[in-house]
Amino acid sequence: MHDGHAWHDQDWLHFADEYDTYLLQAAGRLRRRVPESEVVSYLVDIEANLMALGRGPGIEGRAKLVVAAIKADAALWG
Repeated sequence: MHDGHAWHDQDWLHFADEYDTYLLQAAGRLRRRVPESEVVSYLVDIEANLMALGRGPGIEGRAKLVVAAIKADAALWG
């Protein structure tokens, strides 16, 4: 989070939901050096199957953007 807040701070917990666990899983995989392509596949599977949205246009592009955002988060890597 910005401004010195972390996602798990009490003030921010009302924004947490089930999808946060998927993002945390993806971040954990990246930190363990799982190849980006596998993390993208994980996120695609979540969206297509667990969320039951199917494999619509742009699904892989969105997953790649999420992976890039996780990798760009200095709080995770610092």
